[in-house]
Amino acid sequence: MPQKVILRAAGARASVLALDLGATTIKGALVHRGALVAHERVATPGLEGASAVLDAAVRCLERLRVRAERTRICVDAIGIASCGMIDPVEGVVVDSTETMRGWRGTRLRAEVERRMGLRVAVENDGRAAALAEARLGAGAQGAKICVMLTLGTGVGGGVAINGTVISGAGSLAGALGHLDVSGAISGRAPRCACGRRGCLEAYLSAFACRRDLRAEPKEVFAAARRGVAAESAWVQRGATALGAACAHIAHVLNPDVIAIGGGIAAGWPQLSPTAAAAFHKNALPRTVATTRLVRSRLGADASLLGAALCATPWRGGPTSARSRP
Repeated sequence: MPQKVILRAAGARASVLALDLGATTIKGALVHRGALVAHERVATPGLEGASAVLDAAVRCLERLRVRAERTRICVDAIGIASCGMIDPVEGVVVDSTETMRGWRGTRLRAEVERRMGLRVAVENDGRAAALAEARLGAGAQGAKICVMLTLGTGVGGGVAINGTVISGAGSLAGALGHLDVSGAISGRAPRCACGRRGCLEAYLSAFACRRDLRAEPKEVFAAARRGVAAESAWVQRGATALGAACAHIAHVLNPDVIAIGGGIAAGWPQLSPTAAAAFHKNALPRTVATTRLVRSRLGADASLLGAALCATPWRGGPTSARSRP
């Protein structure tokens, strides 16, 4: 898919910097007139504290701004899709697991605005991915409700209704990685990074992969394709957890589509048969008939594209909605 022109469909006109701030990698892009024209990528120093992460993020943004200046592009704003629970109104990290030490409480928008001197929009990475998928990807062809699951270091997600993502009363909406799926899987439920047991994230994430097999997901999926028993069993168990989580989502929201993205979605051909079977087993027949499970059309750049959309509001409308108690 030609991602270089993907934002043109949304009518984006401004030149912005977009950042996908994950627990493992920080990815950045310069977006000019709807086209992704430059990229940067750095490792996230997630175990070194919030200051180190902010420093790395700003270095990435500065390099992109230099590249913009060299081509005489004037950057108007910055959009950031960050891991952790994000308050998009205040631009603050309201909660985070220890995959990002000290990230909770970080005033992300204020810090980046102070250092970069540009307007900054901040959103949770899963919700940003859902925004992009709803407007530009699997939900763009008339889906009223589009749900995104991002399988990465952790498991994030988001819910978009009519092209607007929901952030919730406490900015926690979309924490789909913490759905309890242990009832669908035999054996003692594994512990999640959040401290609870039985979360989807505890079964199918890079965090779970490193904990269980001391390997990276790419290596595990490759070994599973060769028929290695331990890796094959891990993939099948994770796929079962994914299908069960999708059944929970379908029962609550009955979305038109549930899109599966993030780095682990590269293993979708191996995950999808078992995930679909678990979805059919755990979901009511009507939800199975009306909710589609698909791989994200935007791939690993969904959160990055969502960040760009947050910095350039779509057709003048809001990108997120927060309910208030």
